[in-house]
Amino acid sequence: IRGTIDDPNGGGALVIAEGLGTPTVYGLSDIAGAFTLFNVPPGNGTLRAYRGGLSVAPEDVTVEDVDLEVTLSA
Repeated sequence: IRGTIDDPNGGGALVIAEGLGTPTVYGLSDIAGAFTLFNVPPGNGTLRAYRGGLSVAPEDVTVEDVDLEVTLSA
C-alpha cells in the first residue's frame, strides 16, 4: 500500500494497516508525508496514522492479489 498523508506536517507519522491479518503491517511516513507498506495480505482493512499534534481520518482499503505477466525479451 502506497500513499501520502495530505498535510504539511504529515512526516514522521506511524501508518498502520488494521484488519489485514497478523502480524499487523505498519511503517513511517517520510518528511513529505509519503509512505509505503510492504507485504500487506489481500483483504479489506483500515489505514490509520498516528503522530502527536496530527489528527488523521482513517481510510478503508481493499488489497487484491495481482498477477503480473512475464514476457521474454530478446
